[in-house]
Amino acid sequence: MEQLIVSIVLAWLGTMFGSFAGAQVWRLRAKQLVEDRRNGEPVNAQELMQLKGLLRPAISDRSECLHCHHPLAWYDLMPVISWMSLRGRCRYCSHSIGRMEPLMELGVATVFVASYLAWPQQLISPLAIAAFAMWLIACVLMAILFAYDAKWFLLPFSINIVLIVVGLVFFV
Repeated sequence: MEQLIVSIVLAWLGTMFGSFAGAQVWRLRAKQLVEDRRNGEPVNAQELMQLKGLLRPAISDRSECLHCHHPLAWYDLMPVISWMSLRGRCRYCSHSIGRMEPLMELGVATVFVASYLAWPQQLISPLAIAAFAMWLIACVLMAILFAYDAKWFLLPFSINIVLIVVGLVFFV
C-alpha cells in the first residue's frame, strides 16, 4: 500500500515537473534565438516573435499561449488534465497547443515512478532520499535536453552545465 501511495505522489510530482520542463524548453529556445541573432546568425523571425513573450525575467514570468500570448490561469496549468479537457487547444484562441507538453508531463511522471520502483536502495535514510531527489532532478534536466534536442537538434549549454553539477553532487 505504501508503494502505491508513493508511486501516485511521484506520478503527480512528475507531471508537474514535466510541465515545468516543457515550459523551460520554450524559454530556452527563445533565449537561444535572441543569442543567435545577437551573434549575427540567421534566425526565424516568426519563431522569435512567437516566443518573445517568454523572455521576461523569471520573477515576472508567467505561462502564456504561444499563439495569442494570453496569460494562462491556474486551471489552464493542471498537467495533462487541462490539455485533455481543452482537447489540446488554447482556451482563449483555440489554437492547437501541441503534443510535446502532455508527452513531457506523462514522460517525466513515468520516469519518476519507474525510478522509484527500480531504485536499488530503500528510501529510509536522509542520504538515500537525497540521492533519489538528485536523480529525479537529473531526470528532469535530461527530459529538457531530450525535448530540446528532438525539436531543434541542439543541446543548450546552460542545461548541460547544470546537469554536470547535479551529477557531481550525486556522485560525491
